Amino acid sequence: MYKKECPNCNGSSYSSCSKGKWFCPYCEEDLTEVEEVMTEDND
Repeated sequence: MYKKECPNCNGSSYSSCSKGKWFCPYCEEDLTEVEEVMTEDND
């Protein structure tokens, strides 16, 4: 899983894919250019 932190609201967003458009689920900020981090839980 990939995780991004929203710089606008500090919410955490998770996805199984790091490509494509990525929007914050809380404030709808465009997170596409925010660097993602790999989470520990990769089940």
